[in-house]
Amino acid sequence: MSDTSIINRAIWFVEAQLAHRLTLERVATFVGVSQGHLSRIFARATGFTVMRYVQARRLSLAADLLTGTTVPVQDVAVSAGYASHEAFCRAFRRRFGCTPMDARRGLSIVACVPPASRGLLSLSAPVAEIRTLGPWVVAGLERTYEKSADHYPNQWHDFQQQGWNPPLRVDRTFFGIRQPDTRGLQHSYLCGIRLRRESDAPPGWCVAPLPRRTYAVFTHNGHVADIPSTWLSIWTCWSPPDGYRIDRSAPTIECYDETFVAYAGTRGVEIWIPISR
Repeated sequence: MSDTSIINRAIWFVEAQLAHRLTLERVATFVGVSQGHLSRIFARATGFTVMRYVQARRLSLAADLLTGTTVPVQDVAVSAGYASHEAFCRAFRRRFGCTPMDARRGLSIVACVPPASRGLLSLSAPVAEIRTLGPWVVAGLERTYEKSADHYPNQWHDFQQQGWNPPLRVDRTFFGIRQPDTRGLQHSYLCGIRLRRESDAPPGWCVAPLPRRTYAVFTHNGHVADIPSTWLSIWTCWSPPDGYRIDRSAPTIECYDETFVAYAGTRGVEIWIPISR
């Protein structure tokens, strides 16, 4: 396994587990390497130790809550893993040079730390299979984001916690559906499952009907943490076949089929790009 793949797997695990107890031992065990080896290559590639990266990401998510919501500071502190308001304020000041309340009032610019894997991606030539798929009904948890896909792992975790296995689901496939936004400022992302009818969706779920459509289908090989590299290679290195164009009015889709191993983050992942003649 390459160092880049090891680091991306570690980052994927950290991002998915930020709301839970994390230790260097847990991360290294999940990735399948020694703690010493992970510590060396992670610090060399990102400039952080693993646990300092965990702290920086938790504080960055806390800063997002402070600047974008009215959640009380004490609750933000707890969500970031701090038992006391004082400990949270000290850590926040060390990280960002200001107090949490200064950040909330807009009195200081907070330089948040994004997921580090975006700088570690490697490209490979993508190969697509042209398929016509649908119509289907997909339903699940939908959220709106400002450009970045950094919070998708947290959304999938929340979807799982809500109960993603209702009795009327069609199969064991999961879908990540990114809806286009003509303004280019925001996009919505739905993580969901396939149902027979819209009326089968549990209360509170969002429904995304997928009409019959032609897609360029790419197989993502490797760990799900490395999926940004597949997306990047599609958008930078791939062109539709003669006679086709990308249909930018339709959603792009990640499909996690029945062979996907969720706890390991491997196998059974495809990316579907809508195309039309």
